[in-house]
Parts: sequence; structure tokens; C-alpha cells
Amino acid sequence: MPSQCEQAVQEYKELQTLGEEFFGVYQEAKEVRDITKVKELIIGLEEKKKALEKKIFPIEELLNRFEKRSLDYIDKLLMDGVDNSIAQGLAGLDSDRAWQMRDRFFDDGTVDNDFIAQGLAGLDSDRAWQMREKLLKAGADKYFIARGLAGLDSDRAWQMREEFLKAGVSNIAQSLAGLDSDRAWEMRVNFLLNEGTVYKSNIALGLAGLDSDRAWKMRDDFFNDDTVSKGSIAQGLAGLDSDRAWKMREEFLKAGADKNSIAEGLAGLDSDRAWEMRDDFFDDETVNKSYIALGLAGLDSDRAWQMREKLLKAGASDGSVVRGLSGDYTTFVWRLRPKKEVYMLLKQ
Repeated sequence: MPSQCEQAVQEYKELQTLGEEFFGVYQEAKEVRDITKVKELIIGLEEKKKALEKKIFPIEELLNRFEKRSLDYIDKLLMDGVDNSIAQGLAGLDSDRAWQMRDRFFDDGTVDNDFIAQGLAGLDSDRAWQMREKLLKAGADKYFIARGLAGLDSDRAWQMREEFLKAGVSNIAQSLAGLDSDRAWEMRVNFLLNEGTVYKSNIALGLAGLDSDRAWKMRDDFFNDDTVSKGSIAQGLAGLDSDRAWKMREEFLKAGADKNSIAEGLAGLDSDRAWEMRDDFFDDETVNKSYIALGLAGLDSDRAWQMREKLLKAGASDGSVVRGLSGDYTTFVWRLRPKKEVYMLLKQ
């Protein structure tokens, strides 16, 4: 059996080989003039890139571990009797076990269908679309189904958004969480141009997970707009650990913004400064413990699991603790970060 050192050397050699193959395809693509051959090389380049990423950042194993741990935890809470908001916390989970749980909720009627709909955020599989159709037929509110479209940039998702807009659903902007595509930005701009049809606070919430310049330009504009809820902007900082995000959080605290929303907007952050803020909020009697729990979404570290238990004992709702596992329609955006960042988050 190879020693840890020998295994590390072998893995390094494999990575080095993959890297050389990746560079070789890139060089070949630059020199070829035949368009068909170039397309073939580009496909090969993407395959090499994916292989290299998978080897360097094996996130599937970590995601599966976190999902198993989360679903085990949910099953434990279900045995004790959990509130029916629990289904919201299944966002991004597409495993057979997660679907068995959703199907059970739908069939036995113990969980509100609106919450099941919200818990479909981040899921673009056929199974997810079949459930959305079932929920629509069962009378689920389109408002909540719209929230469950968050993170989806597919044609099916955009078609449903357009249909819901025509039907007068007012929170479509929330379904844009995690989306930095031109199509998403076109919709946000249209909402602002047709002021009054969509609350700006919904647009602010739908900026969750976005660290681009145009996202920050919009946040800065909203920060100086008294008609926009500071709490919604703070919640829309979920998944962001950048200096700009921290500067805005500090500005919120100075401006007396809702600390509950700031706490929820720490979702996906396992850094020291995120924990320092959480600890301060835990000791602050004005902060609702359930919001601190919501802001633990995406965290699989021992520190996070210990905090969840601590929050339950301090009065946080079990539903909020569940939503603070994989996340809900806003806080699930940690899943959309680059593979390297997700890997580093779950590896802690």
C-alpha cells in the first residue's frame, strides 16, 4: 500500500500530465485554420479542462457528504416533529433521497406545497420540472413557484418567468438570484424602467451571489435609495466574502440596518470574519437566532454544526436550521460559485 507521500507524488504527476495535455490542445487550436477542426479541438479543450478541475477540485464527493449529513439531520428533526417550512431547505438537492422526501411531503400533505415549490431552487432536472407542473395543478401559488426558479438560466425557466409575468406574479426578480447572464440583467433593467411593476427590494434580493461590477453598481444605487429595503440588500449579499461585501455590511451596521437580514446574508461564508460577526450576533439579544441559522447555509465545518446545535438550544426554529443547511431560494447561491471556491468551502 503506497504511503501518503508516494500517493501525493502520484497525484501530482497525474495533474501534471493533465495540465500538459490541456496546454497541448490549446496550442493546437491556435494553429489550426479549419473551422470544423477548431470546433473539435475546442470541445477537446473543454473536456480536458473539466477533467483537470475534477481532479484538482473533487467537489462531488464533498457535496455528497454534505448532502447525506444534511438529510440525516433533517430525518432526525422530522422524528422530533419539525415545522412545515422544512421543504424550503431542499434547494439544490437532486438526489434520489431528496426526491423521496419531497414526494412524501407532497403525497401525505404534511408540508405546504408552496414550501415544496420554493425548495426547487437551483434544480433544472426533468424531475424538478415534473414537480413544478404537479404543484401548479395542485394549486400551489405561482409566487412561491417563481422563487423556486432561482439560479436557473435555461429556456424552460425563462419561459415560465415570462408566463408568470403575464399572469401578474410580482416577485419574478427574486428568481434571478445567482444569475449574472445578459438575459437576467436585461430583465432587471426592464423592471427598473417600468418602475412600480416590481419592488426594487425584490431586485436587490435577486442579486444574491453576484460579485460583478454591474451587480455592485446596482447595489450602490439601491443603498442610496430610501425606497429600497436595506434588509433586502443585506440578504442579497449571501455567498459574498469579498472586501466590497464586507464594506457594505459594515455600512449597514453603521446605518442601523436590520441585523437579522445581515446575519442571513452571511450564508456560504466560513471565514474568520464571518464567524466573528455571527458570534457577535449570537450574543446580541436583538438578533433573532433563526436568522443566524439561515446564514449557515452551505457550511459543513465542525464549527457550523456546533453552532446549529447551539442555536436550537437558544430558541432558533428547527425550520430555520434546516433552511440553513443546503439553503433556500436565496441562500443556496453558494452552490453557484466557482468549483475551487465550493471545494474550499466544503473542505474545511
